[in-house]
Amino acid sequence: ATVDQTALPWPNLGASENLAVVWRGFLKIEQAGVYHIATESDDGSRLHLDKGGVIDNAGDHGMQQRQGAFALSAGWHALMLEFEQGGGGAGCRLLWSSPGTPALVVIPGAALAHGDRHAPGLAASGYQFVDRNARERARAWHPTPMLAAAAADPGFYRLHVELCRRALATQHPETAAASASALAKLASAGQHPFTSQLNDRDYGEAALMVLLHGEHPALDELRALLPFLGHLSYVSTGAMVRHPDALGDERRFWRERSQWERGFLLSRLLELGLAADFSAALKASDDTDATTCIMHGACALELGDLLTDHQQMSAAKLMEPGRESESFNLPSSSIARRTLEWALLERLYAGHDPDWKQLVAVLEKNHATPDMLLAGRWLSGELPWTEAEKEIPQTADGDCLNYYRGLYEITLGQYDAASTRFTAMIAQHPDWMESSTARHLNVWIATVTPAVRAQAPKAKPLASDTAAPAQSNF
Repeated sequence: ATVDQTALPWPNLGASENLAVVWRGFLKIEQAGVYHIATESDDGSRLHLDKGGVIDNAGDHGMQQRQGAFALSAGWHALMLEFEQGGGGAGCRLLWSSPGTPALVVIPGAALAHGDRHAPGLAASGYQFVDRNARERARAWHPTPMLAAAAADPGFYRLHVELCRRALATQHPETAAASASALAKLASAGQHPFTSQLNDRDYGEAALMVLLHGEHPALDELRALLPFLGHLSYVSTGAMVRHPDALGDERRFWRERSQWERGFLLSRLLELGLAADFSAALKASDDTDATTCIMHGACALELGDLLTDHQQMSAAKLMEPGRESESFNLPSSSIARRTLEWALLERLYAGHDPDWKQLVAVLEKNHATPDMLLAGRWLSGELPWTEAEKEIPQTADGDCLNYYRGLYEITLGQYDAASTRFTAMIAQHPDWMESSTARHLNVWIATVTPAVRAQAPKAKPLASDTAAPAQSNF
């Protein structure tokens, strides 16, 4: 698509004032030569071409055109176009004139692309400024002046919110992390106006997600921001910035990228040992949607609270016919894993096997990985454990079957066997998400006294452990 927008409200944002949009991608040059490229905007804009070319059309002004001449070789050239709207009229157009054609015209969509495979059109991300004051403090496109202003006024919450979001949108992750850290410190000290209003809570979530994407996030900062999670069906600005390739297809963005962000949020917090903190935040949110139930259940499992995990997963209705993965706003692989865990706990607390045929259908619908399908074949009775074990070396990530076997052994009351199995899996695959859960379950198992073990409910062994293989559902 072209960049040729002059109507308000701005598409996909639904706003007419205090907004910003960033387009990223590539410009295709068929014939080498000198090209005149221009931005025409109301208010400000700035174009970055390759590593050095800049057309500066920034500032508060009416429709104004600025252009530059560039000697370009044939092929693809990286570009980023920034646009900012204050109030009044608005518009942004990206123009060029090719060699021998002096008139400036809108660059056609066929000459614009984004992503590694050069998908058609530029990728765009946009947001509204928190307020006019923050916008005035953020006038420079590069975040350095904003950093100076933030350093001079470290308690200016709204400036840090804007700096965090602007730094993400302009690909300055270190600056975004610094601002997110400042917001966490303000939250920890109680010096913040985060409220129960959706937008304010979403800003807290955006800062949290920035920190989680860091290599070594400070746990105290994460704990300070967890109480200010927004509604989990919303996606932070960071999701748009990290996955611009999906922005051109709204359905794909919400189906794939927002699910990935939520899955990352869950797995990262659990990996960092923050299950109890996350669980407390979820309880305080009073949300009861399926996504929240699944996340709450996952936290409970990490803490060894199998009963709460079963209750939350049952409330999510993972096995309900017709439920698609979009209903849960989590990656389909995560839904498949949680369904297998629920099936084992259903045997323990409900006292009966689930509908294995329906479980198989859920796994297939959610594109379960080969190791999960192998677990499904074992649990549904197609394979006894001895035969399933033999298929582990031929199955992608087949060792993960031992995670489900270990959880099964816990439901039988065989805690030591489960711990031994988990320990071996952790040693071989320390970075697996299942290994993280196994690690935390081992910590819990060590606290379970003989008296508690004796009184805990126990499931019956699977029929497939002793009976002949049943007819395949796969």
